[in-house]
Amino acid sequence: MRESNDNKRGIKQAAADWLVRVQAPEVTEADLLEWDAWLKADVRHRRAFDALDATSAFIAREQNALADIPLPDADSVCADDYAGEHAIAELADSPPGRVIRARSASATRWAIAATVLFAVTATAWLGFDANWLAVREGHLQLVETRESEHRRIELDDGSSIELGAASSLSVNYSAKRRAVVLEAGEALFEVARDPNRPFVVLAGSGTITAVGTAFNVRRDADRVVVTVTEGEVEVVQQGGSPSSMTGEGSAAAPDPAPLRQTLLVGERVEYNAAGLARLDDVSPAAATEWRNGRLRYRAEPLKHVIPDVERYTPHILIIGDTAVGELKFTGTVFQDKADEWLRGLEQVFPVEVIELDDEQLLLRLREPAR
Repeated sequence: MRESNDNKRGIKQAAADWLVRVQAPEVTEADLLEWDAWLKADVRHRRAFDALDATSAFIAREQNALADIPLPDADSVCADDYAGEHAIAELADSPPGRVIRARSASATRWAIAATVLFAVTATAWLGFDANWLAVREGHLQLVETRESEHRRIELDDGSSIELGAASSLSVNYSAKRRAVVLEAGEALFEVARDPNRPFVVLAGSGTITAVGTAFNVRRDADRVVVTVTEGEVEVVQQGGSPSSMTGEGSAAAPDPAPLRQTLLVGERVEYNAAGLARLDDVSPAAATEWRNGRLRYRAEPLKHVIPDVERYTPHILIIGDTAVGELKFTGTVFQDKADEWLRGLEQVFPVEVIELDDEQLLLRLREPAR
């Protein structure tokens, strides 16, 4: 079975400690060597660190957005005698005339923004088990699924989200925007139309925006695939190469402009921090077959297939050779028979599946017969 919640929390905490340590101005070469050894010691270390790094980038963008909220002026600060004895939610629900001193409007907005940002940070970094957090101007809901579990969420505005296995997201609705952060896994979004309040999904290094439509998003670390099943959406990747996913050539531009693609039904793109690329069109039914227990692939490299399949098996799957990851698979994986499919790979490809322990399976090139 997978590691316990305590072990997961410990790995996430270690990843958070390392992120702070390696980004510190006083970091030394010895620190970097120790960090590199920690990453290589366990595949779960690398995954936790990469996920945290992606989340950190999102939080930095959200912190920049706080600049749009004006700081309270000196008179408001002096008049603010709220000492924290009442919750913000209690203030929001207070009937007129009740004697509860509230902060000034601008101070309250800052408190709300900081509360939401902290909740997203804590949940994404440390895996807190909170289910929801209500605040004065918005509602933050945190949802996650276990391996092989699907879950459907009905939102207050009539929208719905169907979450795939081993997935996690947070929903934050405000008066001006409906926002969802997909932290890991896969989800199908069916969005109720509201021209005055766009529906925005933040995933990895980009955003997907819709007013009223349906689309599927799959995220594995920093790689995100977006497929439209109804209407149209706009995908914005925060600067990179429009045609290359390798990142080559993108480092020369210090602040590359965001890349945008408008997608219609059946169209799809993938993006990561290096860039954005169009993929072959697919039917809406094929893009959402995972809801019916089937994962369909067409000439998909195993390096993308394996993390997807892993969400439907109790094992941690490790690709031991770059060449294995580049092998292309076309076919269907039945979610309830993922382990059988893994064993079947040995019959189709020149690979072998090795049990490292009770949790981990290694996929590597088969050694030639002697």
